[in-house]
Amino acid sequence: GNVTVLLNTTNAIESGIFADPKIQNVYYVGATGQSGAFAIPKVLKGDINPSGRLTETYSTDFSEDPSFYNSGRVSASTGSVTYVEDIYVGYKWYETANEEGYWDNYKAKDEKKSNGKTGYDGIVQYPFGYGLSYTNFEWKVHKINLPNNSTLDKDSKIEVEVEVKNVGNYPGKDVVELYYRTPYYNGQIEKSSITLGDFAKTSVLNPGEKQIVKLSLSSYDMSSYDCYDKNNNNHAGYELDKGEYIIELKDNVHQLKQMENNTFTYKINETINYDKDPVTNNYVINRFTGD
Repeated sequence: GNVTVLLNTTNAIESGIFADPKIQNVYYVGATGQSGAFAIPKVLKGDINPSGRLTETYSTDFSEDPSFYNSGRVSASTGSVTYVEDIYVGYKWYETANEEGYWDNYKAKDEKKSNGKTGYDGIVQYPFGYGLSYTNFEWKVHKINLPNNSTLDKDSKIEVEVEVKNVGNYPGKDVVELYYRTPYYNGQIEKSSITLGDFAKTSVLNPGEKQIVKLSLSSYDMSSYDCYDKNNNNHAGYELDKGEYIIELKDNVHQLKQMENNTFTYKINETINYDKDPVTNNYVINRFTGD
């Protein structure tokens, strides 16, 4: 009735079992190395407050991921692995499929893998970016350089300052995650429904203490690579489709932070093409298409 699970592994595992009410806590401790294990009792005792976030999606059934069927499939002639799932790997698969309604009627086929839930919650036990703490935090947008409904151009950069306050009873760190959504046109450039743009972790904050963290996102960061000119504008390379661009402040890839001003919307009036990388000034060209 009081079970704690330590995941001493470098791989995600099917996680439906963690919904068992007898399991009270699950800690991902990774590969502890020579001395990492010394921290585990301190975390369990509460001397250290965990503040990590998952860098992958923990699902209940791996066979629902398209990459499952290509794992270990190697071409006999070239010895290479073919990624036929395109960009839809990890959260980019689970979140995009969810917004397309793929999980609406989902129910686990194997009861041993089920967490007892249906839909998205039935397949995703812990989303990308998920993590817990022994304390609680409030966020407030302290400053943003581009107000809501601004128009972005080729060189725009969105900079957000978020004030994080520890409103709980224990010292701890928090992580602010910023995601973005870009316009998608069916049959054109493939895109994830949501993408991680930036993140920032606070220092250790005592109860009542605040800290301002800074996050940034450029127009170029949100561009998509169109190597086959899928949108028929005679350009192969990085592009920003015209339309609506949305940034979101979130606890994880699936959950908006409960706060004022957690979403900002921007627009691009005409599709923007990038011929050169803005940092190196080198031309960006296709190297693996055509002859």
